[in-house]
Amino acid sequence: MGNKQYFHYGVKRAYEDLNGMQNRPEKLCDMIQAVISAASVMSVRNHLSELMKETMAVFHSVKETIAIQKKPANGESLIGTYEEMYSNWRNKDAFSS
Repeated sequence: MGNKQYFHYGVKRAYEDLNGMQNRPEKLCDMIQAVISAASVMSVRNHLSELMKETMAVFHSVKETIAIQKKPANGESLIGTYEEMYSNWRNKDAFSS
């Protein structure tokens, strides 16, 4: 979200995508690998805490650089909203009954 990018290469090359992003923790892939290779529950908890702390720091720094733009709701800014809402929820009613 903070990079305004999406994954191009798929799951097998996710680390390449992550390393190519500008706004990310310094050693993001190493921190993810540490979580994956953790030997105990406490180790997983510690590595995840470190990963989340670093990620939140990046989100906060990105948030400070983004200018808040309040756009008034008018007809042009809402074009396509109903269509998106309908298409997103159209098939979900079939599963709820």
